Amino acid sequence: MKSVRITLVLLTTVLFSESTYAANFRDGSLSYLIGDNYTVEPEEQQTITFEYAAAWDWVDMFLFIDAKDFDNGDSRYGEFSPRIKIMDFEGGGLLKKLTFATTFERGSGGVESNLYGLGFDFNTSFFHYFNANLYQRDDPDISGKGYQLTGVWSMDTKLGGVPLIIDGFFDWTFSSDETEENLHFNPQIKIDMQQWHGGNHKWYLGIEYDYWSDKFGIPDSNAFETNQNTFSFLVKWHF
Repeated sequence: MKSVRITLVLLTTVLFSESTYAANFRDGSLSYLIGDNYTVEPEEQQTITFEYAAAWDWVDMFLFIDAKDFDNGDSRYGEFSPRIKIMDFEGGGLLKKLTFATTFERGSGGVESNLYGLGFDFNTSFFHYFNANLYQRDDPDISGKGYQLTGVWSMDTKLGGVPLIIDGFFDWTFSSDETEENLHFNPQIKIDMQQWHGGNHKWYLGIEYDYWSDKFGIPDSNAFETNQNTFSFLVKWHF
């Protein structure tokens, strides 16, 4: 918990020092997803997701909140991921920026984990951005600690003249005292409707693919399937 307090103090200090400057980047969105073939949770579900990202010269942050609706109930889950810049790399090499990276996970049923480590932003001409964070993760209610590698990316392309955004993330959580090894791979393929048809608002139609081996770190077995492999229909509105 000491590392969490240090992170929040550093973040507050940086945000306060930057408060007189406009953010270099801000973006918020609401998404609606509907799909089935989920594991562990109810097979069919609908999800409304709020996302917000912002970046200043010395700090960037991303947060999301999922509100899931099932036939027999619902759940909430969110992550807050602030990063503080350690240094920039000059000369156009592989690395663009090094950061102190954190993520705070909270959800229904007492879900709680705190992650902290190093973030790496890469120079690439293929992706709009590609970043990776290597974390130590700690669930306060479970003895021991684990490790996780998270990657996020975004790229633009066209298919038959249709403008597409392909972005997403992966979380690779290593086996530890806290959990079994698991891989969560979650890309989205979306049509940029504003670019394709015009209009004043940025919005997207598409699909989200969700692969999750040993979901939530629960081993897959014949008695209880936890390997998830499913698609959802997606509508996303930016503001």
